[in-house]
Amino acid sequence: MSSVALSAFWLSGEALAKTSGFSTTTNATPAPSLSLEAAPVLMARRHRDKRKKRSLKKTSEDTGSSAKVEEERPGGRRVGRDFGHIDQDGDDKASRAEWNRRGNFDRLDADEDGYLTLKEVRAMYKGHSNRSYDWPPQGMRQSEQEIDPSAAEDLVASHKVDGITVCGIERGRGCDTRAPVETGLFETGLGPVFPEGAACPGIDDLYALDYTFKRNKQAYHGGIDMPVRWGTPMLAVADGTVVAVFKGENSKRGIEVNLRHSPEDTGIQLWTYTQYGHMDKMPDLKVGQRVKMGDFLGPTGN
Repeated sequence: MSSVALSAFWLSGEALAKTSGFSTTTNATPAPSLSLEAAPVLMARRHRDKRKKRSLKKTSEDTGSSAKVEEERPGGRRVGRDFGHIDQDGDDKASRAEWNRRGNFDRLDADEDGYLTLKEVRAMYKGHSNRSYDWPPQGMRQSEQEIDPSAAEDLVASHKVDGITVCGIERGRGCDTRAPVETGLFETGLGPVFPEGAACPGIDDLYALDYTFKRNKQAYHGGIDMPVRWGTPMLAVADGTVVAVFKGENSKRGIEVNLRHSPEDTGIQLWTYTQYGHMDKMPDLKVGQRVKMGDFLGPTGN
């Protein structure tokens, strides 16, 4: 399955360029052991997830499907697992409220009964496993190569950045969930609003989604994932400057590009950074290169 991952974080004042030399353990607070206060919450989640697993297992038995067949379906087993998490009341249907902020409810509701079934949700992923595509796409717009020298000059050593900020950006080893939450990783209640008639991709994993059911530890999703066909171009959300390109060999986000957007770029009186992950190949971009909103950054991957 192919997907786009997009996330953003905001830093007021001077721009802070990310570098691959950041250490996620510098000044970081050690992760605490599970407190008694948090234990009932996690136990409740585990109980709920067990109920969902039983429900999905029963559905599999009723349809006579096997794990192999499930893998071959659009989205594989992941979609069934995620659907069980979305279906909070366990009735094998996702209401509009349960689908909360993912977009495209009316497009997916094929029978217009006001609910989504697992089969209807799988329509988001149909045909997305085909890796055959041409890159660059025909007619791809390419901005004139303009270099912003400040991307190389505005570097800050990781040891000069406080641990909360570093953990808020990287969420790496030695960081617990408090730093990301303190720096903005919490649900806002906002969701996509698409123009009428627009064929926009939906969202399967939301920003700040509680990922505990996937990670078996307290975790939150740092971006949004949009299921799209392999090789779909990722587009810059605003004018900006390339400040990092990562191979991502040890990252779940894989190949990744980070853009920095000044207040002049966006009209927002904050420096904004956007991240684009799960690319299928290293993009033809250089650190410091200026991009325009809508420029193709690279093809989506797994």
